[in-house]
Amino acid sequence: LYTVLTTLAKTLAPLLPLITEEIYRGLTSEESVHLTDWPDPKELESPEFPESTAEFDSTADLVAQMDLAREVCSAVLRVREQTKIPVRIPLNKLTLAGAGVAKLKRAESVASEVANLIADEVNIKKLVLEDEMPDGFSRVLRPNGKLLGPRLKDRMQAVIAAAKAGDWEVLPDGTAKVCGEILNEDEYTVAIEQASSKDSETTPNSGVLRDGVTVILLDTEVTPEQEREGLARHMVRIVQQGRRNQGLDVSDKIKLFLELPSDMEFAAREHEAFVAEQVLAVEITYSISGCKRVEKSEDANLSYSIERV
Repeated sequence: LYTVLTTLAKTLAPLLPLITEEIYRGLTSEESVHLTDWPDPKELESPEFPESTAEFDSTADLVAQMDLAREVCSAVLRVREQTKIPVRIPLNKLTLAGAGVAKLKRAESVASEVANLIADEVNIKKLVLEDEMPDGFSRVLRPNGKLLGPRLKDRMQAVIAAAKAGDWEVLPDGTAKVCGEILNEDEYTVAIEQASSKDSETTPNSGVLRDGVTVILLDTEVTPEQEREGLARHMVRIVQQGRRNQGLDVSDKIKLFLELPSDMEFAAREHEAFVAEQVLAVEITYSISGCKRVEKSEDANLSYSIERV
């Protein structure tokens, strides 16, 4: 980021002399951006960059992984909304299964980073990658009627019926054999379908991603311990908003005074170290007696006071 900003300041200096001067001097403490040399592209080449990306076959691998990560996060957030479990409550496990898993496994170290990113974004303690489909899901073959109709004619209905019945296989060369007919790769698609509730015990905690070949399965069981951790996170959010309302700097340390219902106080005491670390509290007192400025959060039924140290 430093390299990007300083290089950009140099290249924009002829057009924006004052603002680039402020940025450059603030970053480098040098006399002036206008006294530096024009950026040389050769100086920007880093011998470490190729090594850091050696695990990828191409940039497309990283793009595919991040696309998958965004899609997984969106799907999990939808499940949380459907099951009315707020993001602040941590859940134990998210299972990701199907063809999309291969994208994450392609580069092991980066896969771990992407997995951690997904887990942090949707507040999951553990992400499990599986190649096999979980119960309640199945692979289906969908013939392309527009392409196959003119070629198969009267046989088309038999092929569709066989595909629905599961009487098909994908051959090593990429073609598919259905009811004795060979379908080219562009004449069919293979996707994953979720069984209907009438036929299985499928619950709202699972779903198929938009790519049609990847499944998420979310463990939506919430224990009392997880509920208390969620309450602690909720308190952090409220206090952080209180810090912003009082105009505190992000580095300002505080003393925090809380008045809470018994269940929230139990959660706060259990996760006191976490709360203190997040809001930069050097001390937490469970009483607002004598505090000059008291804030009250209606949605959480708590009162608090913040004193800058």
